[in-house]
Amino acid sequence: MKHGAYSPQLVAERLPGIRSRVLAELAAVPYLTAPDSSLVERYCFLCAQAEVIEDYFMAIGGFLSEAGKAHPSTTLYTSLVHRIEGLAKVLGLGPNPRTQVLQGMANTGKELVLIKAAQERMRQSLLDG
Repeated sequence: MKHGAYSPQLVAERLPGIRSRVLAELAAVPYLTAPDSSLVERYCFLCAQAEVIEDYFMAIGGFLSEAGKAHPSTTLYTSLVHRIEGLAKVLGLGPNPRTQVLQGMANTGKELVLIKAAQERMRQSLLDG
């Protein structure tokens, strides 16, 4: 039995459910824009691959063989999880990345207010001067 993570059909079957779950999670994230959709799609695809291989591991009894050695596909799974975690950080998924992104946005918002106030002072001084 092969793990199926490279099967376009097995991955495609999972994409709609994963996409709707991810989009529901991202609905609470105010900073994503249309150009981010390619990142979201990549994230969903990787999650689908990971779920397919997780099912494979469940079917064969886990990551380890009867001899106690890791199955060869464990390396692929580990790589997928690493890539998923990296994209999750970029998308602001998870408590720590979300907090960091929101703090950055708050700081940017404060700076924008200060910049606009400085511009208004300059305009006023030019009009008064």
